[in-house]
Amino acid sequence: MKHKLFIISAILMVFTSFGVQAQEKGDEFNGYWFLNLKGGAGYTVGEDSFKNLITPSAALGFGYQFTPVWSLRADFSGWAAKGALNVP
Repeated sequence: MKHKLFIISAILMVFTSFGVQAQEKGDEFNGYWFLNLKGGAGYTVGEDSFKNLITPSAALGFGYQFTPVWSLRADFSGWAAKGALNVP
C-alpha cells in the first residue's frame, strides 16, 4: 500500500506541473513581475505509521523578469516536519 501511494503521488506531481508564458510581437521587451504558488507533501522515515509521517508543504515565490534572458526570483517554503529521533 505504501509503494502504491508513493507511485501515484509521484505521477500526479509530474502531470500537475506546468508553466505558462506569454510572448509579444516586436523587438521591444517590457519587464514584468511574476508570482509562484507551489504545494506538495513530504515523508519522514521514522518509527511511526506511514500516514502519521506525511507532512504537507507549501511555497510562495515572486520575481521580476529584467530582460528576455535575466530575471530574479525569491522563494519562501516549508512546513513543520513530522518525525523524531529516538536515541537511547
